[in-house]
Amino acid sequence: MSMKIELRLANTEVGSITNVIFNPRKVFHLSLLPLPTDWVKDPRCHLCNEKADFLMEDFQPVCRKCIKGMMKGVNKKDSTTDTSIPITMDIVFRARFEWSTDGDKWYSLMGKNIKPDQPEVFLKELRKSLLEKHPMFIEAEYFKEKKEMIITC
Repeated sequence: MSMKIELRLANTEVGSITNVIFNPRKVFHLSLLPLPTDWVKDPRCHLCNEKADFLMEDFQPVCRKCIKGMMKGVNKKDSTTDTSIPITMDIVFRARFEWSTDGDKWYSLMGKNIKPDQPEVFLKELRKSLLEKHPMFIEAEYFKEKKEMIITC
Protein backbone atom coordinates (compact mmCIF):
# COMPACT_ATOMS: atom_id res chain seq x y z
CA MET A 1 0.00 0.00 0.00
CA SER A 2 1.57 3.24 -1.20
CA MET A 3 1.54 6.32 1.05
CA LYS A 4 2.61 9.95 0.85
CA ILE A 5 5.78 10.56 2.88
CA GLU A 6 8.40 13.21 3.58
CA LEU A 7 11.99 12.12 2.98
CA ARG A 8 15.11 14.04 4.02
CA LEU A 9 18.82 13.47 4.60
CA ALA A 10 19.62 12.84 8.26
CA ASN A 11 22.22 15.07 9.95
CA THR A 12 23.92 15.86 6.68
CA GLU A 13 24.46 19.39 5.48
CA VAL A 14 24.94 19.47 1.74
CA GLY A 15 26.21 22.85 0.66
CA SER A 16 25.38 24.64 -2.52
CA ILE A 17 27.76 26.27 -4.96
CA THR A 18 27.20 28.86 -7.64
CA ASN A 19 28.65 28.16 -11.07
CA VAL A 20 29.36 31.34 -13.06
CA ILE A 21 29.59 31.01 -16.83
CA PHE A 22 30.66 33.78 -19.17
CA ASN A 23 29.02 33.48 -22.57
CA PRO A 24 30.10 35.81 -25.38
CA ARG A 25 27.28 37.98 -26.72
CA LYS A 26 29.32 39.27 -29.61
CA VAL A 27 32.80 38.70 -30.92
CA PHE A 28 34.99 41.60 -31.96
CA HIS A 29 38.66 42.27 -32.48
CA LEU A 30 40.45 44.90 -30.42
CA SER A 31 44.20 45.42 -30.68
CA LEU A 32 45.90 47.48 -28.00
CA LEU A 33 49.43 48.69 -28.52
CA PRO A 34 51.86 49.97 -25.88
CA LEU A 35 51.95 53.74 -25.65
CA PRO A 36 55.32 55.08 -26.86
CA THR A 37 55.83 57.70 -24.13
CA ASP A 38 59.26 58.70 -25.47
CA TRP A 39 57.78 60.44 -28.53
CA VAL A 40 54.15 61.05 -27.41
CA LYS A 41 54.17 63.59 -24.57
CA ASP A 42 51.11 63.75 -22.27
CA PRO A 43 48.84 61.49 -24.36
CA ARG A 44 45.07 61.97 -23.84
CA CYS A 45 42.27 59.51 -24.52
CA HIS A 46 40.43 60.42 -27.71
CA LEU A 47 37.10 59.41 -26.07
CA CYS A 48 37.14 61.07 -22.62
CA ASN A 49 40.28 63.26 -22.65
CA GLU A 50 41.75 61.47 -19.57
CA LYS A 51 45.40 60.30 -19.47
CA ALA A 52 45.79 57.59 -22.12
CA ASP A 53 47.32 54.17 -21.33
CA PHE A 54 47.31 52.45 -24.74
CA LEU A 55 47.04 53.04 -28.47
CA MET A 56 44.32 51.34 -30.43
CA GLU A 57 45.10 49.71 -33.79
CA ASP A 58 44.14 52.95 -35.56
CA PHE A 59 46.77 54.72 -33.37
CA GLN A 60 44.15 56.60 -31.34
CA PRO A 61 45.14 56.93 -27.64
CA VAL A 62 42.69 55.33 -25.19
CA CYS A 63 42.49 55.03 -21.36
CA ARG A 64 41.73 51.90 -19.24
CA LYS A 65 38.31 53.21 -18.22
CA CYS A 66 37.17 53.53 -21.85
CA ILE A 67 38.54 50.05 -22.68
CA LYS A 68 36.51 48.59 -19.79
CA GLY A 69 33.47 50.45 -21.12
CA MET A 70 33.98 48.92 -24.56
CA MET A 71 34.23 45.43 -23.05
CA LYS A 72 31.17 45.79 -20.78
CA GLY A 73 28.57 44.49 -23.24
CA VAL A 74 30.76 41.72 -24.67
CA ASN A 75 30.10 38.94 -22.14
CA LYS A 76 26.86 37.73 -20.63
CA LYS A 77 27.23 36.24 -17.16
CA ASP A 78 25.02 33.25 -16.37
CA SER A 79 24.98 31.51 -13.03
CA THR A 80 23.53 28.25 -11.84
CA THR A 81 23.27 26.80 -8.34
CA ASP A 82 24.15 23.19 -7.72
CA THR A 83 24.96 20.93 -4.78
CA SER A 84 28.53 20.87 -3.50
CA ILE A 85 28.68 17.11 -4.05
CA PRO A 86 27.33 15.18 -7.03
CA ILE A 87 24.04 13.46 -6.27
CA THR A 88 24.30 9.90 -7.59
CA MET A 89 22.76 6.59 -6.58
CA ASP A 90 26.15 5.65 -5.08
CA ILE A 91 25.95 8.69 -2.76
CA VAL A 92 22.32 7.86 -1.93
CA PHE A 93 23.35 4.25 -1.18
CA ARG A 94 25.85 5.45 1.48
CA ALA A 95 23.67 8.17 3.04
CA ARG A 96 21.29 7.98 5.98
CA PHE A 97 17.76 9.30 5.52
CA GLU A 98 14.78 10.07 7.70
CA TRP A 99 11.17 9.70 6.67
CA SER A 100 7.81 10.65 8.12
CA THR A 101 4.14 10.39 7.21
CA ASP A 102 2.98 13.31 9.34
CA GLY A 103 6.09 15.49 9.85
CA ASP A 104 6.10 14.87 13.62
CA LYS A 105 7.63 11.44 14.12
CA TRP A 106 10.69 10.64 11.97
CA TYR A 107 12.09 7.18 11.22
CA SER A 108 15.64 6.37 10.19
CA LEU A 109 16.39 4.63 6.89
CA MET A 110 19.69 3.73 5.25
CA GLY A 111 20.12 4.79 1.64
CA LYS A 112 20.96 1.25 0.57
CA ASN A 113 17.36 0.33 1.47
CA ILE A 114 15.81 2.96 -0.83
CA LYS A 115 14.67 1.52 -4.15
CA PRO A 116 13.29 4.15 -6.57
CA ASP A 117 11.41 2.84 -9.59
CA GLN A 118 12.88 5.70 -11.69
CA PRO A 119 16.35 6.56 -10.29
CA GLU A 120 16.93 9.55 -12.60
CA VAL A 121 13.69 11.25 -11.53
CA PHE A 122 14.41 10.46 -7.87
CA LEU A 123 17.91 11.98 -8.08
CA LYS A 124 16.54 15.10 -9.76
CA GLU A 125 13.93 15.56 -7.02
CA LEU A 126 16.52 14.89 -4.30
CA ARG A 127 18.87 17.52 -5.76
CA LYS A 128 15.99 20.01 -5.92
CA SER A 129 14.99 19.37 -2.29
CA LEU A 130 18.60 19.74 -1.11
CA LEU A 131 19.03 23.05 -2.91
CA GLU A 132 15.72 24.37 -1.58
CA LYS A 133 16.52 22.94 1.89
CA HIS A 134 13.20 21.16 2.43
CA PRO A 135 12.17 17.48 2.58
CA MET A 136 10.96 15.63 -0.50
CA PHE A 137 7.27 14.75 -0.68
CA ILE A 138 7.00 11.42 -2.46
CA GLU A 139 4.81 8.35 -2.89
CA ALA A 140 6.43 5.30 -1.36
CA GLU A 141 5.77 1.95 0.19
CA TYR A 142 7.72 0.88 3.30
CA PHE A 143 8.32 -2.78 4.09
CA LYS A 144 9.04 -3.00 7.81
CA GLU A 145 10.30 -6.60 7.81
CA LYS A 146 12.97 -5.81 5.17
CA LYS A 147 13.43 -2.17 6.27
CA GLU A 148 13.13 -1.27 2.61
CA MET A 149 11.33 1.60 0.88
CA ILE A 150 10.09 1.38 -2.69
CA ILE A 151 9.65 4.88 -4.12
CA THR A 152 7.21 5.56 -6.93
CA CYS A 153 8.36 8.53 -9.00
